[in-house]
Amino acid sequence: MIPMIPKMFRDIESRNNCCDPLVVSICPYHHGKPELQEIEELKIKMAKRYVNGTRDKSIHADQDVACALYLKVKDMAGEAKKYYDFESSPAIDDESFTKMMFLDGCFVLRYIYSSVHPQQDMDMKIHHKAFVQRDLFLLENQLPYIVLQALMSTTFEASEWKEIIRYGFGLSLNFQV
Repeated sequence: MIPMIPKMFRDIESRNNCCDPLVVSICPYHHGKPELQEIEELKIKMAKRYVNGTRDKSIHADQDVACALYLKVKDMAGEAKKYYDFESSPAIDDESFTKMMFLDGCFVLRYIYSSVHPQQDMDMKIHHKAFVQRDLFLLENQLPYIVLQALMSTTFEASEWKEIIRYGFGLSLNFQV
């Protein structure tokens, strides 16, 4: 379960701004906030770049790749939805949730890939890059790993993604890809 920050913690004035994303919303809790719209538009561009970079040779046209990846996310969206506390946040219909998971997942993976390969332009202001990395670590701004896994499965071998993620965040992670 990806919980929301308890109200009593948010009520502490000095902590309030450490709970919310500054530039990018990942997942339903902060989705649609006006102050995060600049990056919402960038998510579509980065999703296209992610789709264009897929290595699945059995899929030929970019549109077919996008559809195939979207269907993978759609197949597991019901399971992914269980990770969120919709009692404390606005409800979202299944199609909107799937679209959000697809765009957010593609954005996160393209961001990580572009961080590891600096020659890959993100079309992002330099100060936004730092805030995006901060926002990706917030408790209320997480994607279920199964979404990322569904999207990663057609782009790189599992061992390649593991190394990209390790290097991208400078972490020594021990997880199954």
